[in-house]
Amino acid sequence: MDAKSFQNLLLVDTDLLIRWSFEKALDKTWINFFSASSGEEALMILDVERIDCMITDFNLPDYDGLELLHLSNQIQPDLNMVLMTSFGSAQIRNEAEAIGSILLQKPFDIHYAVNILLNRLSIQRNSLMFNSEV
Repeated sequence: MDAKSFQNLLLVDTDLLIRWSFEKALDKTWINFFSASSGEEALMILDVERIDCMITDFNLPDYDGLELLHLSNQIQPDLNMVLMTSFGSAQIRNEAEAIGSILLQKPFDIHYAVNILLNRLSIQRNSLMFNSEV
């Protein structure tokens, strides 16, 4: 598969096991995996890499996940966004959806989460391929 076929995913979470689990689950897919353990680290990656989808935890040491999604959307407006949280209040869900993010409730099965990401990215990927052929 050529480099144009790959898409970039950024996972932001302080939990090394979650980052490792996603990386291993995505290992044989068409996704380049980037990870960060803080909002600042994520913003630095977004400044230099084209990211197609970002999945972030709500609880980060320097931002809450909604703040990070807002800042990330300013850097890359077409960014697909997923917010992970164990605090699944209606207010958080509504705020996430208002900025175009979906909410992924913790705890979750890693295969379920990966399927959500692959679905979001494959829709975007197919749209980009169709638009480039027109």
